[in-house]
Amino acid sequence: MRLHARTLLIGTLAIPLACLGTLPAGAVEGADPVVVRVTKADLGNSWQRGCPVKPKKLRAIDINFIHYNGTVQRGRIIVAKVAVKAAREALVAAYDADFRFNSMIPVQAFNSSDNKSMRADNTSGFSCRKLPGTSRWSAHALGQAVDINPRRNPHVFPNKLLPGNAKNYVQRQPQQLGMVYKNSVITKVFKAHGWTWGGGYRNRDYQHYSRPGHLLRIGVVRPLVLNPTSRFCLGLRRWGFLGGLWWVAGTVGRCAPSSQIPRVRADQI
Repeated sequence: MRLHARTLLIGTLAIPLACLGTLPAGAVEGADPVVVRVTKADLGNSWQRGCPVKPKKLRAIDINFIHYNGTVQRGRIIVAKVAVKAAREALVAAYDADFRFNSMIPVQAFNSSDNKSMRADNTSGFSCRKLPGTSRWSAHALGQAVDINPRRNPHVFPNKLLPGNAKNYVQRQPQQLGMVYKNSVITKVFKAHGWTWGGGYRNRDYQHYSRPGHLLRIGVVRPLVLNPTSRFCLGLRRWGFLGGLWWVAGTVGRCAPSSQIPRVRADQI
């Protein structure tokens, strides 16, 4: 494991983070990921009774990351136990590739406000919240989604931008520190684990990575119903696979009468 000739800012990893000191240059040995169990107390107000995943099913990954300014800092991201391997490998690969982050703190540091966390360009995972404007749980509520540098990788809608202070990063060229792309190392690692990247959604969600399939299996989201005149369904007819199942961003869909309206889109996960 290579050594980085940078300084390491050490935090308590409790909320709020507090810097305790700086290690001598050259003393940092890689990303050094450590996976630990979390309790209800560790999650603060990011978890409430009724959330679709219990604290015992969640894990914290404490890991070194490289800040925009080149210093090595210690961060924490909380994900489901089943998502640990993918998230850990993606973050280690990011460190080894000198990919930069702004911060990596659990959302309770922002009073569990997704908007405040995004505006602070904070990378995060678990957050027990619903999809905006719906009664359905977000993949973050299961600990099976990660948002990377959300200000520099915004969620772009036709008439809205999340976070609202990300207008300088809507255009994806020229590339800037902390931006993710289809060929970014983080995207490649998550993709190798079967995760999806929101940069391919109709409403581009550049920050978002999520583990597909599990939402449907526990009934958190419903099947996506496709219009029979869609390119996909017409292709199925041509290829002779009518009634076949398909996967997209964690949902299963089927071709059905056009009167049936899609209930969930990939960019809503």
